[in-house]
Amino acid sequence: MTAASDLPCDVQALLATSCVTCHSENPPGFLYSHADLTRPSTTDSSRSIAEEALLRMQSTARDHMPPNGIPQPTPAQIEAFRAWVGAGAPVTSCGSTTTVGPDPYDTPVVCTSGTRWTGGDRESPLMHPGVACINCHTNGSEEGPSFVVAGTVYPTPHEPNDCNGIAASSGATVIVTDASGIEHRLVPNAAGNFFLEGAPFPLPYSAKVTYGGRERVMVEAQDEGDCNACHTEAGANRAPGRIFLP
Repeated sequence: MTAASDLPCDVQALLATSCVTCHSENPPGFLYSHADLTRPSTTDSSRSIAEEALLRMQSTARDHMPPNGIPQPTPAQIEAFRAWVGAGAPVTSCGSTTTVGPDPYDTPVVCTSGTRWTGGDRESPLMHPGVACINCHTNGSEEGPSFVVAGTVYPTPHEPNDCNGIAASSGATVIVTDASGIEHRLVPNAAGNFFLEGAPFPLPYSAKVTYGGRERVMVEAQDEGDCNACHTEAGANRAPGRIFLP
């Protein structure tokens, strides 16, 4: 995928490094071309996407973009973007295109571990990786602890239910930060399952997966702790697939 050549070169570079990691699907919306940047904002139709993006890049509040874990634009890039937006976001021939990395979600469905949960509904912290834990534990079909956050981490973004996720020895950590700023560090178990049980947990919360010095950050704050309800094999409710390693 490449950014369109009808954008200034420095705008192309900003999009490639700081935006398209997330904005390569719809939702949240593509950010590759002049047309993408000049369409009306979904939050305020009086502004363009480019104007909205500039405001959020300059914001110091929770709506700041890009989120932590994504390369931040330099002051020079922001100033160049501001100048382009202030000039009316004209079509500008860069003379070349900027290559954007491959879509990390463009992968086949596969059970990478090659092992699966075969214990049925027998209670275990290793049970049903990939399945919506909190839903099962609250609708009467399962007896088990009450979780405020629970999910499964996989090596790749499209893995089937009951396929075991990453190994406990992988070194991955799920970090969820509640609305009071308290950070909870959750280590996936041998099935890749992680959970937070019984702790005070004011919403909304932010989340990220850390692994090997890298991070994969959830773009938006969340009010729902049943991670696998959205992070399904194919993805649901704006989640594009599984929680997977960065």
